[in-house]
Amino acid sequence: MKLATHFPFFFALVFIGLVASCNDRPNDLSSRYYACLDAADSAKAIYDFQKAFEHYYRSLNYTNDTTPRWKAYSTIEMAKIQTRLGDYAGADSILTQTLSYLKDTLYRSNVYAALGNNFSEQHDYVNAKLFMERALALKIDTKDQLLLRNNIGYLYLQAQDYPRALSYYTKLIQTPGLDTLPDCYAKIRDNQATAALYLNHPQTKVWLDKAYRLRDSLGNPLELTASTMHYAAYYLRQGQRDSAAFWAQKAYTYATHSSIILRIGWRRYAI
Repeated sequence: MKLATHFPFFFALVFIGLVASCNDRPNDLSSRYYACLDAADSAKAIYDFQKAFEHYYRSLNYTNDTTPRWKAYSTIEMAKIQTRLGDYAGADSILTQTLSYLKDTLYRSNVYAALGNNFSEQHDYVNAKLFMERALALKIDTKDQLLLRNNIGYLYLQAQDYPRALSYYTKLIQTPGLDTLPDCYAKIRDNQATAALYLNHPQTKVWLDKAYRLRDSLGNPLELTASTMHYAAYYLRQGQRDSAAFWAQKAYTYATHSSIILRIGWRRYAI
């Protein structure tokens, strides 16, 4: 379910007069900066996005021209919150500004990826793919490349181009060394199964099982929520309503356990 809150970029201006320090850390820039990040992360962990945004904004008081990575990290996180709260224009503005001064390859990749996600949330899959491919063109590590490629494939799922999504993920799952990155493997396998689900592919259940078992061993409630939702969808399409209801309940349990509200798919899988 999409969050209804609108959080415009100019809202950040109200923080100009805030007290600079985030807590009683020592007065050096590094300690104060990381204190703000600690406060932001704590707020984000309980989904208090406005407070998290406030602390990321405060952290900018402790950045300067000699710490571009610090500034970039905070502004990227601010933009992600804006995207999550539906302020797409604000996120685009702050990410574009970040690109204007940022030379660091890794962080430029993160900016491009965030821009891609911002367009994806607006269902502009052409521009979303363009920026994700720009991120891929930079020199980033194998895991980041795989996550970006996974996100590109997910654009096909969002666009309901299931044949293309299945073909894409079937190739991606064969990436050498993927089995050494279990979280990435599970994401890709689950998305492959999701594409297969809507094509009535005979391997759908096998792929769902592989993703679920791996996620279960990793113990991530958010990822398990996605897998169990996909089981519910699978059994619903098979006409097995009791099994679908069982997995839908498990998905709900995982979701509430991790204190999240998924913005995608729940109504689609309603029993």
